[in-house]
Amino acid sequence: MTLMIWMMTEVQNMKKVYSQFVILEKAFSKDTK
Repeated sequence: MTLMIWMMTEVQNMKKVYSQFVILEKAFSKDTK
């Protein structure tokens, strides 16, 4: 049970980090072009 909760929070954190990375990448590609 605790492992499941931990896994869920990890997934949520990964999604947050990934979305931030995507935003940064978009902004960066805009600047370079």
